[in-house]
Amino acid sequence: MRLPAPVFAGDTIRAETEVLAKRESQSRPGQGIVTVRTRGLNQRDEVVIDFERTIMLPVGDAAGD
Repeated sequence: MRLPAPVFAGDTIRAETEVLAKRESQSRPGQGIVTVRTRGLNQRDEVVIDFERTIMLPVGDAAGD
């Protein structure tokens, strides 16, 4: 996790998340492992937080299959 710039009271923060990698879990059928990078930006588009994380999610199409 990086915190490259300070955040002040009154700042507006937005988040962007990018998928870096994805694969199906070998030990849990119906689950996938996804690595994402999340960045938080202030109203001047300055990065105030930047981190990567790996999460497990259900695998399926938009209809829930």
